[in-house]
Amino acid sequence: TGQVDCWGDNTYGLLGDGDFNRTAVPVSVVGIGGVGALNGVASLTPNNLGMCALLTTGQVDCWGDNTYGLLGDGDFNRTAVPVSVVGIGGVGALNGVSSLAATTMGMCAILATSQLNCWGKGIAGALGNGIFYRLNGMLSDTGSAVPVAVLSKV
Repeated sequence: TGQVDCWGDNTYGLLGDGDFNRTAVPVSVVGIGGVGALNGVASLTPNNLGMCALLTTGQVDCWGDNTYGLLGDGDFNRTAVPVSVVGIGGVGALNGVSSLAATTMGMCAILATSQLNCWGKGIAGALGNGIFYRLNGMLSDTGSAVPVAVLSKV
């Protein structure tokens, strides 16, 4: 049906059911904003403390921990309900995604155009956008909460 059920630890909102309570029985992942049920899911990709769903529309919804901007929604706040990953520069929604891959504390999307967009932790140039994010105690300085284009090899 393209809907998702989860169970287990829910400390960071990993279950996507709108709360932070663990459960030993499956619960339905809710839709954006906690309305209805998440549907149209083609595949799921977990990262450290979160989950991203590639939708059949080519868009991506994520939920859970948002340290380093792991959810790609433009902020650093964890959430127990799915949020839409925004487009480059925080404009619109990321679309045209053909597959997802988790990195260490980040996520990358391969687009149908063969471009690669990544978001999350960017220390040591990990996002591939030419920026060396630094660790100075501020999460906003350690990564990108919106997708960035990975540069091509020169």
